[in-house]
Amino acid sequence: MLTITYSVGPFRSRFEAAIATELRRLRGTMRQIESGSYEADASSQRKGALVGFDVAGATHGDQGTRAAACHGAFLGMVRALNELVDRLLALRHLTESELRVPPGVSSEEALVRFVEEALEDTYQRVATDSRLKAPQKVRDLCATNPPAAEAACSLYALRRCLEHQGGTPRREIAIQLLQHRIFVGKNEVFALPVEAKGEKVGVEVAPEPRVFPKGEPIRLSEDDIERLYLTLDAWIGPELARAAGVAASSQGAV
Repeated sequence: MLTITYSVGPFRSRFEAAIATELRRLRGTMRQIESGSYEADASSQRKGALVGFDVAGATHGDQGTRAAACHGAFLGMVRALNELVDRLLALRHLTESELRVPPGVSSEEALVRFVEEALEDTYQRVATDSRLKAPQKVRDLCATNPPAAEAACSLYALRRCLEHQGGTPRREIAIQLLQHRIFVGKNEVFALPVEAKGEKVGVEVAPEPRVFPKGEPIRLSEDDIERLYLTLDAWIGPELARAAGVAASSQGAV
């Protein structure tokens, strides 16, 4: 019996890079909107383009454009979360099964390639299995931390509304997003700057609900996406990886 240790680190790193890319892209778009260059770039015809577009009714700091950019960033981050969940579940499924190594696999390099191909095949099956819904995948994977699992599931509810319900909730949706809270002594600070006057300054990070009322169109803000990034990077992502195991062992009979 041969034991291969496979770390979840690469999956988590890929996830972190993906959500960071979405955040950088959103920040860049917002700064373009603020400077007035976004509409000019969108409506100007690029060299070699066959069709030019005009941004009808666009104004400086257009709220519709901002909301669309935030919605795109949200959906991109949730797609990255989806992939992380599927890859971690695939790894778990693989470790719970017995891999029989083919006779032709006789070197370490060939063995690593065999395991990686088996893992990718398992990932594809998990990702394309329509019987497995995203919220149930998260709950199965992160059963030891229900708050983190439910925080992730709330994101799927918001995604479903944006993609399939025209962006207007049929019932209230509340998602849990981490929020920095600043204290001077025992008093929470809601505006900066503030004079500490010799008192201890403290910062804590805690989840707080972001509520989207029934019947009101969803408009995500840049602050929502900043908090979503923090939530995924510092809470949900690490908890999912921890639930899958810091390292997983895949056993195969040679």
